[in-house]
Amino acid sequence: MNPSMVSPGLCRAEALAQCAGRLFSLPQVAMEVLELTNNPQVDTQALKQCLEKDPALTARILQVVNSSLFGLSRKVGDLGQALALLGTVPLKLLVLSFSLPDELFRNLGADFLAHYWQSSLCQAVAARSFHQRGWGQSGDEAFVAGLLRQLGQLVLAQMLGQPYLQLWYQARDQKTDLCTQERAYLGLDHVELTVRLLDQWQLPQLLIDALSQEEPVLGDSEYLHSLRGAVRLGVLTCELLVEQRDGAWPNLLQQAQELAALGEPEVRRILYQVREGVQCVAEALQLEQLGTLDVDQILSRAQTQLAQVAQEAAATLANQGDKGPLPLALSVQQELRRALHEAVQGTKATRLAPTVAQPPAEPASSTESPSPSDPQCWCEGASDPRLLELVRNCAWECRSRRMPLSVMLVAVSGLEQLQQQLPLVRWRMVRDLIHASCKRVDWWPKRHLVVREALVALVLLDCDRCQAVELGYQLMHVLREVSSRTAGPAARNLHVHVGIATVEVPPPNFDPQQLLDAAQRCLWGAVATGTDHLKSIEAL
Repeated sequence: MNPSMVSPGLCRAEALAQCAGRLFSLPQVAMEVLELTNNPQVDTQALKQCLEKDPALTARILQVVNSSLFGLSRKVGDLGQALALLGTVPLKLLVLSFSLPDELFRNLGADFLAHYWQSSLCQAVAARSFHQRGWGQSGDEAFVAGLLRQLGQLVLAQMLGQPYLQLWYQARDQKTDLCTQERAYLGLDHVELTVRLLDQWQLPQLLIDALSQEEPVLGDSEYLHSLRGAVRLGVLTCELLVEQRDGAWPNLLQQAQELAALGEPEVRRILYQVREGVQCVAEALQLEQLGTLDVDQILSRAQTQLAQVAQEAAATLANQGDKGPLPLALSVQQELRRALHEAVQGTKATRLAPTVAQPPAEPASSTESPSPSDPQCWCEGASDPRLLELVRNCAWECRSRRMPLSVMLVAVSGLEQLQQQLPLVRWRMVRDLIHASCKRVDWWPKRHLVVREALVALVLLDCDRCQAVELGYQLMHVLREVSSRTAGPAARNLHVHVGIATVEVPPPNFDPQQLLDAAQRCLWGAVATGTDHLKSIEAL
């Protein structure tokens, strides 16, 4: 390419990436792992020996394999067995996640980092789901691309300091596009910088091309086109669920139809899958204090917004996200340009951003924790012989008809304590309405069984994991409303926990107890959070 044709923004991005590459480098073990996994014939023994050089990294990988993300029936302590379970691309993802330089995260406020991780995980999980459902691909590489796409934000925050953080906070609070603001005041955006930095780190070219914002060329493969499309849909999902920008919902629907031929029902299922996936991956990566994505509320607001405009105005609404740059104080503009000039010229080795003031801590909740006896009661209930026989019969039916089978365990903590606060007749009304709401779950065919007063089991035939998760979240929402209407203020001590396990098609030697055990482990994980929570797993 003729240097005279390269935009100033790309030149700045290249210069910043070179400087960042010197300041923030990947550990040698991570580079060796990436090199080994890029080989089509992966040498597992060499990979194991390489990882063993870093005991801390090995311990974190084993911790992830033993987390609820995999839902194994017993602990794995051998690294070789863990590598066999993980596979190449997920291993590459974990190594990249755990090996990002600590300096990139140093002295940045909790608010900034929480937003960074939530939006990165949202883009990653959504890109994977869209790549799987829209293009029939594995989704692993789309996940890695989505996870790393915002890496440039960390670099800019560290190298430009407080002026950049003011730009970032303004874009977030006004719900406008951060890249637009960055290009207006810096001449480049954080995605361009991410691409250059990944190139500096010599990461796989496919990953770099997937994030590149240059125009596609004729020689690009169909797989690269699908990867870029999945990443694009991941970004739009983040704009809807995390940024909650106006017009994001119709824009996502339009792009999902054009890029992946997915309609509204499929997109809705993916959004519920994203909510659960972000929670699972955040737990696996040991990320704390990430807020739950309230898909029901966000979609309700988006539908209300669409209903208030004429149908012909929907296209205008969908483009409202492309706002121009917001005014930035002149003093901040000058500081931002000065910091950019110093970083590009290398006159300062690094500029660590000062710690951002944290929001005031919320007062401690007075909500009582569930009775210690409740979880034990639920675990015993999940082993009820009636439930085992019900699952066995349903598995036979699903196997003969080649259908998926899901078991959903719904537990309500705090129900026993509520009995002490309400008159007996009122308490029984709350209990019966909870049971009735579970019975009326909108799915056919289904079987249900009240195992304990605080535990209901639903066996859902011809119901895959994604559909079961969506039903689970809908049921949680219904149970919250029912308990609030009937129990009044005392309902604040009630929490709904859901554990789901799915088998795609029960095999001939299927053991129904395995499916129940998997659902029980998910329920236990949901209970352990102490809040309304859902966990699910593909059992076989």
